[in-house]
Amino acid sequence: MTTLLEAPLLSAPLTGAAYRRAQQAYVARSLAELLHERLLAAEAEAQADGTHLLRIATPDGGVVWTCRARRRGLDYWSVLPGSARRREGSVDAPGDDPARLYLDFAGAMGVEPFTLARYLEETAQTLYADACILARGRPTADALAVAPSHEVEAAMEGHPWVLVNKGRMGFGALEQQTLTPEAGAVLHLHWVAAARGVAEVYAIEGTSYDALLKEHLGEQPGEELERLRQGLRSRGLDPDAFHLVPLHPWQYAHKIVPLFAAELAEGRLVDLGPGRDGYRPQQSLRTFQHASHPERTYLKTALSILNTGQVRGLSPEKLRRAPRVTAWLKARLEGDGVFGPDATVLLGEVATLVYEHPAFRAVNGAPYPVKELLGALLRESALPALRPDERVVTMASLLYVDDDGRPLVAAFADRAGLSLLAWIEAYLTAYLTPLLQAFFRHETFFVAHGENTLLVLQGATPTRVVLKDFVEEVQVSARVRASLPEELAALFYDVADELLPLFLLTDVVDGFFRYLADVLATHGGVAEERFWALVARVIHRYEDAHPELAPRFAEAALFAPEFPRFCLNKYRLVLFGYQETAHNVLDTSPPFSGTLPNPLAPYRRSP
Repeated sequence: MTTLLEAPLLSAPLTGAAYRRAQQAYVARSLAELLHERLLAAEAEAQADGTHLLRIATPDGGVVWTCRARRRGLDYWSVLPGSARRREGSVDAPGDDPARLYLDFAGAMGVEPFTLARYLEETAQTLYADACILARGRPTADALAVAPSHEVEAAMEGHPWVLVNKGRMGFGALEQQTLTPEAGAVLHLHWVAAARGVAEVYAIEGTSYDALLKEHLGEQPGEELERLRQGLRSRGLDPDAFHLVPLHPWQYAHKIVPLFAAELAEGRLVDLGPGRDGYRPQQSLRTFQHASHPERTYLKTALSILNTGQVRGLSPEKLRRAPRVTAWLKARLEGDGVFGPDATVLLGEVATLVYEHPAFRAVNGAPYPVKELLGALLRESALPALRPDERVVTMASLLYVDDDGRPLVAAFADRAGLSLLAWIEAYLTAYLTPLLQAFFRHETFFVAHGENTLLVLQGATPTRVVLKDFVEEVQVSARVRASLPEELAALFYDVADELLPLFLLTDVVDGFFRYLADVLATHGGVAEERFWALVARVIHRYEDAHPELAPRFAEAALFAPEFPRFCLNKYRLVLFGYQETAHNVLDTSPPFSGTLPNPLAPYRRSP
């Protein structure tokens, strides 16, 4: 890992032009999402070019922001970057400062001063990361269409719904430039050994944490496993008395050494130093792909920084249940033909290690970050399930538009020899079919957004998907939960029946398709109505193929006129601020506010 003394000038990537572009894009996204979540309200005036001029005033009318935007479905304004203006009295100026926007409207939105200050800090962190990306230069869509998956991963720019999508509170400039996927760096994990009997390990039946980690590290002489075991022998310790644990280098330096000093001093943890194998961080920052052997399991580590809404540690409770959820989910889904190695791939979370801090563990009601400091998770790689003519890319890439306004989806379609509409229909079939099958046939629900779904391309044509993040994102209906043994039922939340359709309507329609529809309409020449008609066609095709599920289709009402409006940014800005509760409140208290018009409603079939 680069040290501060070895690092180049940390401000070197920044340029005035890049920072202004980052600010303009951030202001546009902020206005769009704050209006979408009804935190702000605008007066709209239609313009001759098909856009609207939006006027947003403070309650006293003293400050007025204006911008140009395109009207989209789902009560969404696609704001044009660089179009914002700010008028205060007689002074009119470009609205390029996100901090000024939030300062102007904090009172109207109900944002408390403490929350506002912390949010502006997250905003500054995000802007710095965005400006560095722009200063380095963004790849063209045509280049990404043929790039390896890790280069596509590195080109992504964060969750589109979360405004502070690169807040990374805890990272400094050095970490931003060396430990993030967009930095393109290969980094080295830090390794410790944890005494058996202190650390808890879990794995799917038929294997063990140690066996799976041994496969990952390589058993040949000179590979990582032997070097780490020799580190224990050189201290006079028996390697078989310990479990090996990968650590994020930031976590090792900032949390493990100071907070687990007693464990290290007394030998329950043994510091083995940085590994020699290289790893590439994924979009989540705490999940790593082996750089030389990407077919090996992913390693997921604890990382106690605040990013996209929560501190990214590893919950002991979730680690304990991950292999059990994987085994149950695969047994439930893989037998019906839609799921399995040759169809939709489920990336199992196959082994975990839990090491709880002895003092924090004893504090009832302690904030969740201090209980999620040290752990590890092994997740299967998608590569062994691929055929020779297949590749995977993150589904988040479908929202990528290069600096010339060319969307990556259009580049994929051109390489596949398909019209953009035909390519999108192939994608929708590959993506929605397994989600619909899990939902209607199995009453099992994925939060399958862009960052945790992989798209399998045969050549450049989408054919199937890869789903992951089971223990974080998979839930079941109350009917299924009631049918399970108590110890298995306890692994899932009790989700109210009326909220179940939101796994599709909120997470897919609003959380991903809202942005994809805008990309296609703005940059691909595909009218929104054409896109939503394709989505409806794929859903109806599934319904026609499964008439026996008609009662479930009616119950779910995917074509209802409206559905609850989920307010992801309001959660941070207004509802919960920066509280650290015993559990992540977003897990159990989803922030809804009013309703959204359903863009699928016009395609509802008559009863």
